[in-house]
Amino acid sequence: MQSNKKIVLKEHPKGAVQASHFDQITAPMPTLASKHFILRNHYLSMDSGFRQWMNADAGDGYLPGMQIGDPIQSIVIGEVIESDNSAYPVSSIVLARTAWEQFSLLDGSDLCSILNVDSELELYHYGGTLGTTGLTAYFGLNDIGQPKAGDTLLVSTAAGAVGNVVCQLGKAAGCRVIGITGSQDKCRWLDSSLDIDGSINYKEAQTLSEQIAQACPQGIDIFFDNVGGAQLDAALNNINDNARIVLCGAMSQYESDSI
Repeated sequence: MQSNKKIVLKEHPKGAVQASHFDQITAPMPTLASKHFILRNHYLSMDSGFRQWMNADAGDGYLPGMQIGDPIQSIVIGEVIESDNSAYPVSSIVLARTAWEQFSLLDGSDLCSILNVDSELELYHYGGTLGTTGLTAYFGLNDIGQPKAGDTLLVSTAAGAVGNVVCQLGKAAGCRVIGITGSQDKCRWLDSSLDIDGSINYKEAQTLSEQIAQACPQGIDIFFDNVGGAQLDAALNNINDNARIVLCGAMSQYESDSI
């Protein structure tokens, strides 16, 4: 009989997440239920924002805190292998929010949608740029940031999953794009591969506020913030009147025991 391997929470993290906080268990293969479908999961996301749900109390988040023994939740991409739900026929490729497990029994009521995939693209792209990551970048920048040609756009965690897409969208909109990241290698990648207008390594000795002032001499028109904390403070020291601030993430806070 086929089994179902799952990754569950073994211990609530204190600070940074470690492998010891997780455990792998083997459970029975799920049985198809009325109006449900079974998803064979091929790819799962490892989103930094999910760290806060690994606390016993997730605060006011839109998901409850995970308890010991709970499966780790994530965005997954999988294929429907059994179905009693006409909206999700067998062989459909589905993006869903479910557990880190080989097989998931779902009814489509949570975040769940069928993907119209391009056979020439690797499937994992639909969990990144062509999935929720890309949507976050696109709507965050365009709906809230409202970029205009000539605007100075500053992006924190610019080499990250959302940040690098924002940089590319900003360049396409005609913005002058400056990215904040945490190493010289990442700065070189942003400058050479994404061809942005400048990059800042926030770990350098010079204060971040001063680095931003030098990179953005005309001030900041849009700040796409994935970090919060000191990086947000430094950006606000250089913000222009009528600027738009996109509060997308809080990387500086995720390793806290509570949000």
